[in-house]
Amino acid sequence: MQIDALLRVVTALKAEIEANGLMSTVTRTWCTLGLRPSDVFEGVNEAVNHQEVLLTPVTNRVSVLVAGDLNSTENSTVIEYLLQGVVSTDHEVWKTINQFRWGMGDEGISSEEEAEDVGVDASQETIPTPALTHSLGLQSAAGFPRYTNFTVDFQDLLDYVLIPAEAVTVAVAPFPSVEDLTEHVALPSMRFPSDHVSVAVDLLIE
Repeated sequence: MQIDALLRVVTALKAEIEANGLMSTVTRTWCTLGLRPSDVFEGVNEAVNHQEVLLTPVTNRVSVLVAGDLNSTENSTVIEYLLQGVVSTDHEVWKTINQFRWGMGDEGISSEEEAEDVGVDASQETIPTPALTHSLGLQSAAGFPRYTNFTVDFQDLLDYVLIPAEAVTVAVAPFPSVEDLTEHVALPSMRFPSDHVSVAVDLLIE
């Protein structure tokens, strides 16, 4: 649901910028947050001049990239939603989502105890089943490597660079082998300072 809310905001901003231009959209958005127009224009102008970008109605098209540690494996509903653009009302995820509780599975914490903490009767709680949709047309720029997170207790793909159809992957930085990852048992290690592997790509956005 948080991913859906984020994508709705991004999609709305994308449409606004394409219709009215970056300066107009950012000014209205930032002023809503209580920033002075002069600060907004100064910040946008600095960014635009630094990148040597000329904003005209022709160049107002916005490409949305979603990148980061999404804490979701390749076969999860989150990734399915991001790549396919839909989670239907009869999707399997809605049958089990009301079983989730923060701390569930930790020693000494049960779903009933967690529900009681927040004043919810776990046996009677119902979750609405909306149809989630977006039209960003995302695809994975780096494919689906076997691992991007490799700890002693968990090894799987969690990190992504998702790009729109108008973007083309030119190059993908090679991922370390299992031998590299296990050289010092797991990550982080003397060789890899993070428990995540970098996902680095060169993109061409037409």
